[in-house]
Amino acid sequence: MKHPVYASQLICEAPRVWYLALGAGGTLEQSAALIRDLARRLSRPALSGLIIDYRAAVLRRLINEYSELALSMSIHVPPGLRVSYLSSGRNSRPAALMVDLLRERAVDARSFTDWSDVLGWLGCDGSISDPLPDHDEDSVVLI
Repeated sequence: MKHPVYASQLICEAPRVWYLALGAGGTLEQSAALIRDLARRLSRPALSGLIIDYRAAVLRRLINEYSELALSMSIHVPPGLRVSYLSSGRNSRPAALMVDLLRERAVDARSFTDWSDVLGWLGCDGSISDPLPDHDEDSVVLI
């Protein structure tokens, strides 16, 4: 069974970074609700970074839907939050698109393909284990 979210957890305590692994593509309405819920978590207590992991995601969105998601994120994320997208080959284009759309809305965003690179950019300890080491959706603990 496919799930829209595989993992949502604090992955790094200092600095505080939230990790979100996406699974099967949900509707635009579900994604907007997820962003609103995530924004509440990100603001109390304040986080400095967000990792959105697309590696196990099944993405089937239209281009205009990404634009709406980026607008929703830019409205709801706290100022100064760094947003990183972690992707594999099949999802690198949507991740790059989200980064471009977020940057157009003055959100500090970057796309990565390597776990250690994203940790370094966010200022986390490089010894934190990759929650998706095999880039396989079955290796993610469902919550």
